[in-house]
Amino acid sequence: MKQIRILYIEDNSKQRKNFAGQLRQKGFTVTAAVSGKTALKYLKQRTYDAVLCDLNLPDLNGLDILEEIRREGSKILFVILTAHGTISQAVKAIKKAPIILSLNP
Repeated sequence: MKQIRILYIEDNSKQRKNFAGQLRQKGFTVTAAVSGKTALKYLKQRTYDAVLCDLNLPDLNGLDILEEIRREGSKILFVILTAHGTISQAVKAIKKAPIILSLNP
């Protein structure tokens, strides 16, 4: 079975360590980035199957990172995580990366 590679972007060191550890225990390969700029460098250096990104980061926010990735033509699965989001931020995220759901197995 293919190992799923995840780029996890989170500036809170405790949360980053804990969640990355949980993902690794589930069998995922995880690269953890402390900032948006670091994450963009990682994305240029290697390939990932998915990005899990905190919305509120000190340098670039999750929407900025998503926009940059899409501008470069990547279709990578991108999930924005936040404990402090708003409806307007959710709408912006959906407009930048439309979600397509398939109900067929």
